[in-house]
Amino acid sequence: MHRAVAGSTYVVHTASPVNFTPKDPDDVLKPAIEGTHAVMKACTAHGVKRVVVTSGIVSVNKMDPIDKPDYMTGYYDETCWSNPNRPEGLKVYYKSKYMAEKLAWDYVKDLPEHKKLELVTVIPTLIFGPSLLSGGFTSGQFMAGYFNPKRSFVPPGFIDMVDVRDVAKIHLEAIKRPDAAYNRFLAHSERAYHLDIASALAEEFGPKGFTICTKPAKGNPELDAIVSNRKARDFFDMDFISAKNASIALAQSFIDLGVLKPN
Repeated sequence: MHRAVAGSTYVVHTASPVNFTPKDPDDVLKPAIEGTHAVMKACTAHGVKRVVVTSGIVSVNKMDPIDKPDYMTGYYDETCWSNPNRPEGLKVYYKSKYMAEKLAWDYVKDLPEHKKLELVTVIPTLIFGPSLLSGGFTSGQFMAGYFNPKRSFVPPGFIDMVDVRDVAKIHLEAIKRPDAAYNRFLAHSERAYHLDIASALAEEFGPKGFTICTKPAKGNPELDAIVSNRKARDFFDMDFISAKNASIALAQSFIDLGVLKPN
């Protein structure tokens, strides 16, 4: 999906298929890669000045283990790229995001000077925050899990999260700011552990008749380096919405849409 205004000098290319278990890998790979290529070609054909492409954290943090930043002292930033040739390979969806973003950068790099096209990529972690949709997307499935009355424990892992309102702000600034051209920007608020999210939701919605499990599961979360938001925070003067507020906003929108109901 892409958005443009007639006669505009910019295009925002915002989406590609999200399917973690496709029957045919091409159902995910072809729309993501060929769709991005088609957008880039259309931009140069019609004299668009700048294209902003929404990528994803999986184009950054699925690196070869020997190249990954140390989980205690390192961090993922805009210089990091996932590696489709790592020993364990890349899942189809991860590969689609990596290849689509890589294609966009290679396309711009190979353009002749007289067809110069500015590129900005916005790379969000998992997007929470208020929703106009009633479900069918990854963060919505996570949220439904917290409100599942049959859940007996909270898994030990974490979510690297960002609020949709902050992602939108970065996209807008990426269009408006001349100096944003030819940059990647990680859109990320903070790392939130499932237990902390569940506890925040229980505190907010438990008194309103909702059952949210806050019993921790045994085991330890996977170890991984943090995601740095320093570049976007400094460049756009961002004060990212907290994971707690993003989680509550998503849950509240689901309640307002009638997806979640008191037990």
